[in-house]
Amino acid sequence: GEEALYTSKGWNKRFDLPFPDYAPEYKHTSEEAEQVTVSDKDLLSDYLDVSIKLAKDYLDNLNEDTLDKIVDENWSPPVTQQARLVSIIDDAVMHSGQAVYTRRLVINE
Repeated sequence: GEEALYTSKGWNKRFDLPFPDYAPEYKHTSEEAEQVTVSDKDLLSDYLDVSIKLAKDYLDNLNEDTLDKIVDENWSPPVTQQARLVSIIDDAVMHSGQAVYTRRLVINE
């Protein structure tokens, strides 16, 4: 129910990517994905730090009794808070792994 960190704290302006803020990244074409570049590693690292802190704060204050709450009825079966949290964490882990893999490819060239 809150605005995304990316837009609420001005990260969208700092990253200055060539897409509207509301464009879902999972729908990017390969050509669009190639346009996502960040030359300032400190900016990326700072965003990661703030994102991790936000996630930890959320999880620390999570009421376990709400994990079965339906948060998205657009799927069959509807998505629970628990399933959404697992999905978000899984997505973050995959992106992290992709970043590490890509970095190793660059180092080993």
